[in-house]
Amino acid sequence: MLKEGKLPIPELTELISFQGAKISGTIILPGIGLDASAINPEIANTYCKKFYDSEDECFLIIKSDPITFSTSNPGKFSIIINANDISCLGGVPYGCTITLLIPPGNSFDIVKKIQCEIHDTCKNIGISILGGHTEITSSVNQIIISLSMIGFVPHNFLPSRVISEGNVLILCGFIGNEGTVILSQEINNKFDKIIFELKEINRLEELLYVGDTALKLNKVLKPLLIHDPTEGGVLGAIYELFRGLENEIGVNIFKNSLDRHIHPFTRKISDLLDIDPLRLISSGALLLIISSDQMDNFKTIIKDFFIPISVIGEVKDKKIMFDDNTPIKPPESDELIQGFKNLEKIIEKNNL
Repeated sequence: MLKEGKLPIPELTELISFQGAKISGTIILPGIGLDASAINPEIANTYCKKFYDSEDECFLIIKSDPITFSTSNPGKFSIIINANDISCLGGVPYGCTITLLIPPGNSFDIVKKIQCEIHDTCKNIGISILGGHTEITSSVNQIIISLSMIGFVPHNFLPSRVISEGNVLILCGFIGNEGTVILSQEINNKFDKIIFELKEINRLEELLYVGDTALKLNKVLKPLLIHDPTEGGVLGAIYELFRGLENEIGVNIFKNSLDRHIHPFTRKISDLLDIDPLRLISSGALLLIISSDQMDNFKTIIKDFFIPISVIGEVKDKKIMFDDNTPIKPPESDELIQGFKNLEKIIEKNNL
């Protein structure tokens, strides 16, 4: 079991050997007694320019997000959620740094498993691990992963975020996806048996990474805006998205258009735990805003996708509402939290 303080040198050396994808542009990578990395941005952004077939100079995209919810694959999730957000600004992910805070009493095998997940996911996406910090500390009561990531996007492919009335709001993928995966894993763990089939959970988990989809759409469609709805679900994301725009413009959401984006598995979990899938953490979906004159191009592009993609709203005046005039409320706590609470009530009620 690990004691409070630094990892022993042999274990730290093993962790550092997991460095994700090998990408050109890294000059110095971290090691024992070497606490930072150096990259040459002119070389590092060459893959980004090649992907977009662009000779424009590149912007650096920066993102940071922690994993605090209980999940069986926290290392994988930490890469996916950050890479999704990098891609939503048109950025091709390049590298990341990781901070692992581990409560005393955990085994090194658990730490290694997390690092292996991070390494494997980075290799699959094409991201280099540029460094980080691992510490055993009683300041936390569960494992915390805090990850920062960088990427590059050519100037002419950075979404403008200039939105006006008449623009169209599009939803890609399944909503409540991430929450469904987390809650189904938790239910199986709590009941110590397979309540929900692992193949179904794994199928949804594979849909959580939407970075490639975001980049493809950005390259061929050049949306005005791309957003990855996470905590607060798709409705929370829509509210924050439009309230965060400088001109405080609104949107009219076509209520019936959302149903086809709720996977039957998500519906089953939501019914069991009495939660709203529209406000359940939704990594694995994308919101896009395009101008109306891009619609013909959009209809051609979506034929190549195997996930639900549909127009769910139109940009209007300052009100954020459904088409039946029901206002969309600001996000509060994610339904994932209520799902955990309701699961505990079910267990207590049935003396499980």
